[in-house]
Amino acid sequence: MKNLTIILIWSSVLLLVLLGLRYSWQSTFTLSESKVALISKWITAATHQQSEELQEANLKVVIIGTSLTQAGFDTTKNTSEQLSTPNHKLALSKITVGAAAATELEAVLIHALALKPDLILIEINPWTLSFGGGHHFSLHRLWLATMVQQGAGFIPIRFHQSEPSSRSEVFVKANPAGMQKFQGFMPTNRPFSSLAIQALASRTDQIDIKFFYPGMASELASRKGKAWQVALEKAHEKISRQTGISLLPAINNLSYQNYTDLVHVNRQGAQVYMDWLETVISEYR
Repeated sequence: MKNLTIILIWSSVLLLVLLGLRYSWQSTFTLSESKVALISKWITAATHQQSEELQEANLKVVIIGTSLTQAGFDTTKNTSEQLSTPNHKLALSKITVGAAAATELEAVLIHALALKPDLILIEINPWTLSFGGGHHFSLHRLWLATMVQQGAGFIPIRFHQSEPSSRSEVFVKANPAGMQKFQGFMPTNRPFSSLAIQALASRTDQIDIKFFYPGMASELASRKGKAWQVALEKAHEKISRQTGISLLPAINNLSYQNYTDLVHVNRQGAQVYMDWLETVISEYR
């Protein structure tokens, strides 16, 4: 009888764990109104000051992306003041999600549309570049951690990346071993969800949205080859046709000395990102 009780208890625990894993898996890769509301709540809590600055400026720009965007763009108040002109007070707001699934950035985009900025720049990577088979499991694990942090009353760490990442001078030399972990980077076609498409269709004409591609170390890009580059461009074109969002000229692929790991930029690589951003913004002044 005792053994039967133990078996029943462990079976119940296992069932609950499996149900939790199934729910987490579905939540990671699907978009719903409740998920949009939850992510919007996290963003509001993590970027309250940025949202206030957006309301005061007459040129409002929101940048959305993954940790690549977090590393590349400095959207602190000092930067906004440097890029402002006598006729245009600029507000830069950055919302990033570490190792984001496409649906997570779609939720961020829906949130950003409600802020009614003049320009939204959104990293196209999650829709046009697969990060390898293990990335799905990594996203699943991160979403579980996000739910645990939410349950404990914290802003999930992945949604708290408005500030720039480390501005160190560290870089990793391009070598076969270092580039091996990026072999899973393959062009893909991941369409926007119907919920995000609906939000895009109902936006006001005053909100301009552009995709951008962050690039990577030139040594890594060269290793991928011409056919890979062409396939990626076709993926960009396909998602642009689906969403009606055009793709800006890509941020230049730089030499490995500009990256901490061949894809995330260091201090000098970030300067190239900011120069690119200034060029984009100058067209809206």
